[in-house]
Amino acid sequence: MNERDLWIALASVDGVGEETFPALIAAFGSAAQTLAAVADGRFDRWREQQKAENGRQPMITDALENLRAAAADPAKRLVAIRELGLWSYTAFEADYPERLRELPNQPVVIHGLGNRAALDGPRTVGVVGTGPANASGSRTCRPDLRPPR
Repeated sequence: MNERDLWIALASVDGVGEETFPALIAAFGSAAQTLAAVADGRFDRWREQQKAENGRQPMITDALENLRAAAADPAKRLVAIRELGLWSYTAFEADYPERLRELPNQPVVIHGLGNRAALDGPRTVGVVGTGPANASGSRTCRPDLRPPR
């Protein structure tokens, strides 16, 4: 697997978010090395060091199990993303949307459904979420913007 695919696999782990992802890359140098560190024990030592230095561990136990599963089989995460029909952009790709690149905390990976080129249009609407919509969100979102069931 290439580094781009491993970025996508790592960033898609529940519990690896906008704080944890860059911390892992800074600590281990790459997504490939991060996943290798999870497998060989370096990650556990780093995690304990972070707890000693910061008073808290950088990941909760549930997230840690998700990360271990991704390290054991990162391709499985990519297959799941493809099966949903999603495309992915990583922040280091040349065609990463310019407006997202300008954000102070740009997403390292974004997934989407539909026309990728629409992100570069003059007017765009994005619906972002990590879970099912609540009642208010469902009422607010026009039917043509709702994801297919």
